[in-house]
Amino acid sequence: MDLLGAVVLHNEKGRGKIIEQSGNKFVAEFSGGEKMRFLYPKSFESFLKLEDEELGRELNKDLDNHVQEVSNRIEAMNAVKRNEIEERNRLNEKLMGKRKSRTYIKL
Repeated sequence: MDLLGAVVLHNEKGRGKIIEQSGNKFVAEFSGGEKMRFLYPKSFESFLKLEDEELGRELNKDLDNHVQEVSNRIEAMNAVKRNEIEERNRLNEKLMGKRKSRTYIKL
C-alpha cells in the first residue's frame, strides 16, 4: 500500500506526514521535524491512524490480512510443536516398554 504523503495521527506525537516508505517500513515526520520509523501494518494496530478515511479502509483490509497471516503462522508452529511432543511421547513409551519387558533371573 502506497502511504507516501499520507497524514497520520499518532496518539502521543499528534499529526504527522509519511515522508519515506520502503517495503513494510516507513518514516513519518511530526511537528518540530521529529522523524520516527514504523512497521506497516503493525503500527496501525495500536498507536497510529490514517487521517484519510479511504486509505483507512484499505488499511483495515491489510490489517485483517496481517492478523490472519500471523494467526496461520502461530497455528502452523503449534502443529509442529504438537507433532514433536507426540513423537517424543511415542519414543518414551517405546523406551519404557522395552525396559518393562526385560527378563530378570532370580538367584
